[in-house]
Amino acid sequence: MTEPIILPLGDPDAKKAQIMLTVEPAVKELIENIATKGDSDKLDLITDKFENYPEISRKSNIAVLLHYFLKGVKEDMNIEFDRKPYAVSEVKGGSSSTGSRSGLSKAKKNEIFARQDMKYYKSDIESGKYTINDVFPLIQAAYEEQTKWENEGWILPTQKNKAPVQKGSEEYDKYMEDQAEFKAIQQSNIEAAQKKRAENIAAGKS
Repeated sequence: MTEPIILPLGDPDAKKAQIMLTVEPAVKELIENIATKGDSDKLDLITDKFENYPEISRKSNIAVLLHYFLKGVKEDMNIEFDRKPYAVSEVKGGSSSTGSRSGLSKAKKNEIFARQDMKYYKSDIESGKYTINDVFPLIQAAYEEQTKWENEGWILPTQKNKAPVQKGSEEYDKYMEDQAEFKAIQQSNIEAAQKKRAENIAAGKS
C-alpha cells in the first residue's frame, strides 16, 4: 500500500470556517441520532438505537460529518491531515446549563450583562447610595469583566436562558451548530422574500 498523502491542517489557533448544509430531515435526524447515540429528544423520524455507533469524542453533528468525511477520504483517496481537526479532537472539558468548572455560571453571565445597564443601579441612585457619576465606572467594569471572560475563550450569549459556553467543550460545538442553523434559516427567509418581491415586480405589483 502506498504512503498516504499528508496535508497540513494549519494553525490550530486560527479562526475556524463554517459549513452550512441543506439536507432532508431524515438525513439530519440520522446525523443527530449518531451524535447522541439515539438519546436526543429531537428525533421524530429516526428514533431507533442502532448497534456499532462510532466512538466520537464530541457529541455534535459536525463531529459526525467530519468523522465519516475523513474516513471516506482516507479510504477512497488515501489522504489525511497531519493531526485531528478540532471537531473530532478530544474534549478538554466545558460548561453546563447551570455553571462550569471555572465558575462562570448562567446567573453570573446574566449579572454581568445586567450591570452594563444604568437601570441596574436605579434603586441605588434613588436611595442616594450612588450618584450617576459613581455608576459609570461600575458599568465600565462590567464591560471589562465580559471582555476578560471572552479573552479566556468563553462565549457569553445575550439571551438570559442561554448558559455561557467555553471553546473546546461539547456545549461550544452545539452552540456553534445552532448559530449556523439559525443563520441558514435567516438566509433562506431573505432569499424567499427577495424571490417573492422579484415575482411581484415581474407581475407588475409594487
